[in-house]
Amino acid sequence: MRIFLHSFFNSAFMVHHSAIPTLRKVAEDGFVVVESPSSFVCDTKGVAHTNEGVGNIFDNFDKESIAVIPLRGIMTKYNSWNIGTDTVASWIRQANESDNISGIIIQGDTPGGAVSSLFGISDAISESSKPIYMFVDYMLCSCGYYIGSFCDKIFAINDYCEIGSIGVMATVFRKNKNAMDNYLYYPEDVYPPESPDKNIEIRNSENGDDTLLIEDVLTPLANNFREVVQKNRPQLDITADGVITGKTFFAKDALKVGLIDGIASFDTVVKELKENIATKQTIINTFK
Repeated sequence: MRIFLHSFFNSAFMVHHSAIPTLRKVAEDGFVVVESPSSFVCDTKGVAHTNEGVGNIFDNFDKESIAVIPLRGIMTKYNSWNIGTDTVASWIRQANESDNISGIIIQGDTPGGAVSSLFGISDAISESSKPIYMFVDYMLCSCGYYIGSFCDKIFAINDYCEIGSIGVMATVFRKNKNAMDNYLYYPEDVYPPESPDKNIEIRNSENGDDTLLIEDVLTPLANNFREVVQKNRPQLDITADGVITGKTFFAKDALKVGLIDGIASFDTVVKELKENIATKQTIINTFK
């Protein structure tokens, strides 16, 4: 619990506005119900529930299986109300190490989350020798899209999945000057100038000098986010309005600007991934 809360309260966020009420509730109450979810991974033939710490969770899968790994809800580094990204990263690594797995699909439905959640999972994807696709089942925003950009391809299940929100924010605690007790604080969201469209629907102008927070923390993170996405997605149209300044797109529009690679059913994505694997294997065998 303490490790999770420390990570939560000491991290900037890459998050879509839909997650902000939850983040504010945690900030105001100062506590959250932390669960230890069991591993949940499935192949294309069924679902496997396993307990952690019992070896490679893919040992009993059929040969040539596609591992489907969930990335859902607000992203945190450690297991919390959702499965933490460190756990997801460990599944990706195990899938990559298993002789039974030929490819990986990350099933994403996330508004983003804490910056601290990014690095273990992005390393796991980058280091994978097996193809990894991101399949968006409703939302892939902020931190979620950051992770998705490391995948070989990104697909959305329908035209109205929400994609993008490339930008950062932070929640700070300001002293409540109107309160009789000067030690009362309230949470307030802060955005850097690099993310002017980030969560613009719910942002309000409030007093406060956030210069140091912006210049020393948020601006470097926003610039890194842009650089990573542009490097991982060279087909991205960065000249399109809002693409790298925090705007969220419906999937049909995200496809036009290069944020995703297609709109397809899950079965179609599995088929495409298997064809990709077969093509690469043919090339490898040719040059042996």
